[in-house]
Amino acid sequence: MPAPTDIQAIIIKWANVYGVSADTLLRVAKCESTFNPGAVNGNYWAPDGSTPTGLFQFVRSTYIANAARIGLPAVDDRLNGERSAQVAAYMFSINQASQWECK
Repeated sequence: MPAPTDIQAIIIKWANVYGVSADTLLRVAKCESTFNPGAVNGNYWAPDGSTPTGLFQFVRSTYIANAARIGLPAVDDRLNGERSAQVAAYMFSINQASQWECK
């Protein structure tokens, strides 16, 4: 697993690419997963049968749909910190921050 500082650099990079607040994305990732791309929340089951997983705790269907919208493979790659950060930054850029309880 990458060190938290490496993960933070990835989050900042994608925040800058999508023109969103790096501070906000960092705060959400810290709250959701403590910067752990391998985090899995086994206490919640989404309607699609998945559990929130990864750096930003995506459920499978949300991750796949938004990854596809930005040209990433439409596969469950929530454990990939780089891609998870990119998808989260994209979602924040299209005013989808409400998808997260952590703010």
